[in-house]
Amino acid sequence: MNTEFRNSICALVGIIALGASPQWAMASSGNGSKGLRVTVPPERRVERPQVDMPENVMTSAIIQRIEDNKRQPIKDKAGKIQYIITFADDAPKNYAAKAITDSRFANWHDSKVIQLLHDTETAHGFSATHLYSQTMQGLAAFLTPQQADNLGRDRRVKRMSPNMPTELSGGIWSDTNPTYYETLPWGIQAVGGNKASNGAATVYVG
Repeated sequence: MNTEFRNSICALVGIIALGASPQWAMASSGNGSKGLRVTVPPERRVERPQVDMPENVMTSAIIQRIEDNKRQPIKDKAGKIQYIITFADDAPKNYAAKAITDSRFANWHDSKVIQLLHDTETAHGFSATHLYSQTMQGLAAFLTPQQADNLGRDRRVKRMSPNMPTELSGGIWSDTNPTYYETLPWGIQAVGGNKASNGAATVYVG
């Protein structure tokens, strides 16, 4: 057995061991010797079906539920929707300034707005969860559909809307002054200053 024929046999054995289906034929070389010519057909590709694994299906369902919840107003356990209510600009002016507080809220709230809040709660039968008396004048409360309808007709109310979940993201700032390497009180660098306010600047919050 010549070397070329022996090499062909070894190649054939290796191909069969790999599971291929070779085609072979006897071939003559230019010098009259015979050898084995092996032709290997191209590898057949098997398409792998796309199957969602249980963990992928579960993850997709969770993500979808989170996205759906973002589009839904905030509700309490009873199913009542939380509304943000803004009072009319002149509504608190009908009340006299006097020392009055509400244990549910901080003691620095405007007493006129607190009185307006109490009268509104009594008139419509709800209990506020939040009070706003500085940047805006209003409240937040969980309301039934009937309460929301009645409150929307109250002339003391300027605007009301369901409270929707909101996500905020932004850059992280440092409270270290880059010029003097001096640690500033929390929040100073966030509004672009390095000095305490003297009351001369006006900041508008939208």
